[in-house]
Amino acid sequence: DTAGLLAYDQVTGSLYGYGYYGAGGLAGNNTGEILGGFFSGSVYEGHLIYIGGLVGANQASGLIRNSSSAGSIPNGYQAGGLAGENEGDILDSSSSIMIGSGYPRYIGGLVGGLLGNISRSYASGTISSPASSYAGGFIGATSDAGGKITDVYAVGFVNSANGLVGEYAGDRGGIYSGAYWDTDTSGTNYSYQGKPESDTAMKGS
Repeated sequence: DTAGLLAYDQVTGSLYGYGYYGAGGLAGNNTGEILGGFFSGSVYEGHLIYIGGLVGANQASGLIRNSSSAGSIPNGYQAGGLAGENEGDILDSSSSIMIGSGYPRYIGGLVGGLLGNISRSYASGTISSPASSYAGGFIGATSDAGGKITDVYAVGFVNSANGLVGEYAGDRGGIYSGAYWDTDTSGTNYSYQGKPESDTAMKGS
């Protein structure tokens, strides 16, 4: 777990998580600040709740900025390319992690479940999930207590998933501004939130 400042840590390899809470390439649980963190490799779950490429869960006091992840999460109950659960803040970060899940739960290209805020971030990994999952190219699911999601986008291919957001509770499940997904690279025109854009429009041509 991290509680203070974790700056510019870079980790490569495979992580096998066991227990009942969370696992991530840098930390299972973050209550402090992760600055410039990077993980490349595979994170394997072992009956854990939260699985993330960088952290399992980013708590309400947690901040992740200028960080990224790459590789794969072969399976996960609630999984995200950067964080399985985000209740804090994520800024200027990205993930290209490929996520595959056999569980009908929350799967997202950047975060699996969202109650916090995300700004100036993107996801480009492939998402594969059962049709019964809440899965999205950027966020698996947001709660009605979800915060602000601004200047974000998803460009990864999604299989049995939504372009940007898989599901939300209540009326909005957060406040979205400047949130897009690429309909060409994702292979879908549907999402619970966000704005669809062609690949040409996403590249500004």
